[in-house]
Amino acid sequence: MCVGVAAGLHATMPPSAKWVALLVAAALFVPAVLVWSRVPASVRPAKPNVPLLLAAAFCGGLAPGLEAGSRARAACVAEISNGDPVEIQGWLAAPFGGSRLRSQRSWSGTATGRASRRTVRATLLDPVLRWQGRSCRLSELEVRLRASDHRAPAGTAVSVRGTWSAYGRPGAWPRRSTRHGTIRGEAEAAPEGAGRSAKLGMLRSLRASAIHRLEGRLPADVAPAAVAIILASRDQLDADTKRSFAEAGLAHLLAISGLHVGILAAVALALLGPLLPGAYRFPIAAVLVLGYVLLIGAPPAAVRAALLFAGYSVSRMRGSPVRLMDLLGAAAAVAVLADPLILVEPGFQLSFAGFGGLMLGDSVVRRLRASRAWKGSATRPGRIRRGFHGLLRSLGASGGAFLLTAPIAAWHFQRVAPVAVLSSIPGSPLIALALVALAGVLILPSPVADLLAAAAAVLLRALFGLVDLLARVPLGHGVVGRPGLTEWVIFGSGLVAIGILVTGRSAWRALPPLGLAGALILAGPAVRSWRTHDRTLVCTLDVGQGDAAVVRTRRGHWLVLDAGPRFGSMDAGKRVVLPFLLTRGAREIDVFALSHPDLDHVGGAVALLDRFRVRRLLGVGEPVPSTTYREYLEVAEREGAEWLAARPGARLRLDEVELLVLGPEREESRSPIRANDASLVIRLTVDGSFAYVNAGDAPAAAERRTLDRWPIDSLRADVLKVSHHGSKNSSDVGWLTAVAPELAIISAGAANRYGHPHPMTLARLDSAGIPAVWRTDRDGTACVTVDRSGRWWVEQG
Repeated sequence: MCVGVAAGLHATMPPSAKWVALLVAAALFVPAVLVWSRVPASVRPAKPNVPLLLAAAFCGGLAPGLEAGSRARAACVAEISNGDPVEIQGWLAAPFGGSRLRSQRSWSGTATGRASRRTVRATLLDPVLRWQGRSCRLSELEVRLRASDHRAPAGTAVSVRGTWSAYGRPGAWPRRSTRHGTIRGEAEAAPEGAGRSAKLGMLRSLRASAIHRLEGRLPADVAPAAVAIILASRDQLDADTKRSFAEAGLAHLLAISGLHVGILAAVALALLGPLLPGAYRFPIAAVLVLGYVLLIGAPPAAVRAALLFAGYSVSRMRGSPVRLMDLLGAAAAVAVLADPLILVEPGFQLSFAGFGGLMLGDSVVRRLRASRAWKGSATRPGRIRRGFHGLLRSLGASGGAFLLTAPIAAWHFQRVAPVAVLSSIPGSPLIALALVALAGVLILPSPVADLLAAAAAVLLRALFGLVDLLARVPLGHGVVGRPGLTEWVIFGSGLVAIGILVTGRSAWRALPPLGLAGALILAGPAVRSWRTHDRTLVCTLDVGQGDAAVVRTRRGHWLVLDAGPRFGSMDAGKRVVLPFLLTRGAREIDVFALSHPDLDHVGGAVALLDRFRVRRLLGVGEPVPSTTYREYLEVAEREGAEWLAARPGARLRLDEVELLVLGPEREESRSPIRANDASLVIRLTVDGSFAYVNAGDAPAAAERRTLDRWPIDSLRADVLKVSHHGSKNSSDVGWLTAVAPELAIISAGAANRYGHPHPMTLARLDSAGIPAVWRTDRDGTACVTVDRSGRWWVEQG
């Protein structure tokens, strides 16, 4: 059924694909029905016809998938472009702002009491968007607003003015209307009489009251985490806290998962036991759990856990055996049919993969304990042995969960945290005790609630300390590349081998999948090299408001020019550049060139130097009083890379790629020099045919000095990376005419506050007769592929 839903969602991309999906469904379903109808009843097998059931399930999922995908792609919000000015009016779904929550862990303030520039997330209900004379109504929308000392309660009518920032790039999979993008801007309360709490409804009103109660009773340093852990509201959580939990392998503790629902379900059963003897407490506990899941907004993991517990409760009430795999499949089918778009969400995939991994890991441990070798070595005292068995089962369960969720996390987030195998063992008891205490804070009267709030604060602070410790474990977490076809086949083969062993079949049957996985691991680098041996890749990466470009030669050597910005917790080196290199098989960087040491160029460099061996560093070497630049120099010194001075006329050869330094041409009368004036300007050629010019952040005056020094033939290029993100002070008309590119690439952040690229720059590009302009803020990463004949083409990376 899930395959049918996925086919329906994917088929909504081009109209022709929809008919292809329908033909595939007919190819499976119609012949099966015809064959089954012609088989005499006397010779039909007693067991159900598997192909017929599969075909029926496929078609049963295809129809809602097509309908949901078509509806999502027709959403009016999909028409808004990055950077469009937007006005929105709606109602706050949860309390927003308030100086009380500005804790040392969550907020950065100033001594003068000025408002922080940090933006925080808020959800608006029934919003109406207006842009370019058009309007659009949604059920809800996430916005990013400046942190405010003013406390606005849930249900407050607000008006937001800002710019639209799209999420990612359009792809094959449709998105919910509420997941196309967000608005970044300023909010103000609507006029009196616009309505308060009218749009919340009963469940959201209860949730808002619960949030208010927790924030009123818990200390400011733990209140945001407490609200996230029990009420699934992460709006007040700062990025540093979320990153620390992810690096410690405990990110699932900040989001409502099956663990949270399971703990509360166990508490409900324990409390109902003395009141309702027999099996009647199970359906009542299931109803309570379902109500809690609806109260917190029905996140995918909580829905899965609630459905599983409902099935478990029905089985216990009827006295029938509990079959977890059957319940898991039924829960997945119900969730997908109720909301087909949930299938493509990471939360849904991680939730079911994690639960399946828990069962797989536990099965491996039980199989190990049943083996002769284990029984022969079981000579320890009973209590010690039972404790050891419990620890082994915990390790097996957490290891299985990590095994099944790691590829999904790598695909969506390009991060994995192996430390999760260990961190879940101490983290789960802490979160369980904290959940029970927080539930008591919400339900019990004041004197007891205050005591439980103090206990919850102690437990959450202990959890924070554990997270800080685990986040520093060497090799405990890291950035990885997005898995490709080879990696998925290796993963699937290993999983098949484990399944064969767990089911008790002969170990010899596991050899073929293990052999396939081993062969692919050994042959992977050779296959990757063969696929790229005749092509050079030149990519300008979408790192937001900054610059980063990479070059891969035919022999698999890499040149990196700049590494993107790092501002606060946003590190483009870790988030964009590093995953891009790892996904494409990079093992080291042969040359790292820094155009100049501004934060939007050097910020991500430390992450690259920490992960890769860098053989040579190319830079102008101008001294700049910057903490980030000093950190870069210190890491580079420890790296022991060869330093190359970037002087005009310097050349560097890397396989078929030759790099020529065109600038900067420093004015002797100016000292000290500004960073942009000292920006590196290079011309890169492939086999002397294709040419690419990257001018960093060079202003128009620096472009003219470069133009005066070099003959026109030394400046011509097929592709030009426009300098300084397309600002109005760069891209001199004479420079553009001399370079005369076929394609101009502008690296700028979506809806950036500088207004890049400037309309004047776009007008100069047009007047210079440049045929095509690629903007990373709208088009994403630009990858130019050059073959041996000099033919080149560009595509989204």
